[in-house]
Amino acid sequence: TYEVDTIKGGGQEDYVISSKRRTFAEYERTSLLQDQMALMAKVAEMESMMKVDALVSDDKVVYTQSEADRITAALALSSLSIVLWGVAILYLLAKKLCGI
Repeated sequence: TYEVDTIKGGGQEDYVISSKRRTFAEYERTSLLQDQMALMAKVAEMESMMKVDALVSDDKVVYTQSEADRITAALALSSLSIVLWGVAILYLLAKKLCGI
């Protein structure tokens, strides 16, 4: 018999085929398709977030104010580091050559 509607209790009898029956392969395909759709939606969301954070047009990058402030601070600290290294090297050279 082929079960059209759910038969409580009788659906488990011998030689009864359920309309809800699925193979494992079909279940896996459905599961993978749902995962793929969820990932595609997440990628689309992330791409839209990236367009908002940094707009790219004609090889020009436009940064948000927060990003611009961080870049300025990083450049200032790196410049200070280079100056301090230069002073340290000059001091070591003067100490070595002149005996200061």
